[in-house]
Amino acid sequence: MATKVIMPKMGYDMEQGKIVRWMKNEGDPVQRGEDIAEIETEKVNIAIQAYGDGVLRKKLAAEGDTVPVGELIGIIGTPDEAIDVAALQAQGPEAGEIAEGAVGAGEGREAVPVTAPAGPQALAVAEGTPAAPGGSEPGRPAEAPPERRLKVTPLAARLAAEKGVDLRQVQGTGPGGRITRDDILQAAERPAAPPPPAAAPAPAPTAGVSVQLSPMRQAIARRMTQSKREAPHFYVTIEIAMGEAMRVRAMLNEVADEASRVSVNDLVLKAVARALQDHHEFNAPLLHDRLEQKAAINL
Repeated sequence: MATKVIMPKMGYDMEQGKIVRWMKNEGDPVQRGEDIAEIETEKVNIAIQAYGDGVLRKKLAAEGDTVPVGELIGIIGTPDEAIDVAALQAQGPEAGEIAEGAVGAGEGREAVPVTAPAGPQALAVAEGTPAAPGGSEPGRPAEAPPERRLKVTPLAARLAAEKGVDLRQVQGTGPGGRITRDDILQAAERPAAPPPPAAAPAPAPTAGVSVQLSPMRQAIARRMTQSKREAPHFYVTIEIAMGEAMRVRAMLNEVADEASRVSVNDLVLKAVARALQDHHEFNAPLLHDRLEQKAAINL
């Protein structure tokens, strides 16, 4: 008897899901409980599992397709079994199929990538059992390495704040390693390490780029728009230091004619345009389910 693969319902408000990839091809053997496809919802990416044994006879949705909850996306059966796709589609999902939605890794939660090597500690955490440091004494909780506790006199702490000295970089010479006033003064006299070079901004696209949003990003965009439209907002006003900008403005206006004088608004527009040059991903309106990144910066 053929086994249906349907789009499961992974949450109360889930209405559709996207086929990210099929893990099985038509004709591949399938075992009950085996991951056969990965789907994407507005909240998670997760694998769905087979309800029965056999081979994957039909894939009724392609990778990238968005499918309503409960719709038939695949059929599992025996190699020589006659498959009536129309009849299976007409049956609709059986009781429990949509609600349970045979899910694989994560059970509705996003998988977190692990970059550390899978040593005894990692394996023990993955299995939910405590591990001992260095792999000895199983069952004993692992202890985190103690953090260095700074010992500093009040005068030294105040002096460090005044001179911009990072206390974490100072080796105390007082009793018990306490940081003293002299330690701060010596640290302040040492030349500061050169700051790391700033990362070069990503090059702006030479032409407009259309970026397809994932279902999760689409949901975020809808909620943000809804919040802006319906929720009351509180706007924060702050003061910024414009002394240098006003000095440059005065210098430019000394040599400019009346029609070319620079206003404060001009300076703000210049700063915004420069920011969009460095962060061109913000120069993009949202059109339906796509982000349209613009090449030109228009004022």
